[in-house]
Amino acid sequence: MQRRYAENAALLEADLRQAGFGAFGDTVVPRCQTLAKTPFHLEFQFNVLPDGSAGTTLGASVRFSAPARDASEEPFEADGAAGELMAQVEAWDLADGRWRLLPEAAFAVNAARGGEDVTLFNFPAFLKLRWRDGRPLDAKAYYMAGAE
Repeated sequence: MQRRYAENAALLEADLRQAGFGAFGDTVVPRCQTLAKTPFHLEFQFNVLPDGSAGTTLGASVRFSAPARDASEEPFEADGAAGELMAQVEAWDLADGRWRLLPEAAFAVNAARGGEDVTLFNFPAFLKLRWRDGRPLDAKAYYMAGAE
């Protein structure tokens, strides 16, 4: 569906309407279509109210891959598709230049723990845009951190 949304904004809008959204404003559909055109996995988040309608807040996020972990997903690289996307989000006034620091906080290190090797990692994992009643709220970047 993501590929179809990238090609057809009317289909994207129709599916969001079918999910219960009605207030799109000027940015929901075009920005979600921009997200759909990226090489990153797109997902939508929203509440379903007791009457079956969608809540007033819509989230759309793209998922970056762990660096050098999964060749099917593209990792966050400031000079690649993620950087192009973040520059667009900055042009929408939902981010500032601090996004360029995201890769600097990423790491993966091997450490010994109880006689076993463990990898500690931290990397940019998601970008999420949110709207309420069709008006842009914010954009947030999330890291994935852990040990394996």
